[in-house]
Amino acid sequence: MKRFISLLLLLTLLAFSEALRTVRYTIETDKVTAPVRLVLLTDLHSCYYGEEQEQLIRAIRKAEPDFICLAGDIFDDKTAHQGTMDLLDGIADHYPCYYVTGNHEHWSDEVTILNALLVSYGVTVLAGDTSLLTFGEQTLTVSGIDDPTGFPEEGTPGTPDPDTWYGQLAM
Repeated sequence: MKRFISLLLLLTLLAFSEALRTVRYTIETDKVTAPVRLVLLTDLHSCYYGEEQEQLIRAIRKAEPDFICLAGDIFDDKTAHQGTMDLLDGIADHYPCYYVTGNHEHWSDEVTILNALLVSYGVTVLAGDTSLLTFGEQTLTVSGIDDPTGFPEEGTPGTPDPDTWYGQLAM
């Protein structure tokens, strides 16, 4: 029984770990004519990875990205935003950055404020939008849609309104 409780405790700690995790993928396609490196950051929840985000920023620099995608829950609805601002201080002037909302940004009821903050750092906010990126002779399309949490059906908080949300997909 003692071993079972110890194992359960260990699994719980691992499940809720906020340790920095990097995973590298190589994707090959005939649609991309030259190597492109991107960093995808998601679910940071304004957490810190070293003082002033140095551990996270070091990992990003090591990856030598051509651009960075901030794919939701970069902010959190219960945590102060300073961790995200420290990250933006370290990356926004060095790499093109593109952002889409996550459910925690919507739960904070601060999406408009957070989007304005990101834009003030030079981050492109993609809310049903597309941007073209050119690297040498190659052009890539980067598109993004908001988290469906931001489109509640009338009278049903938190339930996506399919007409509004799917409308972003058609853009």
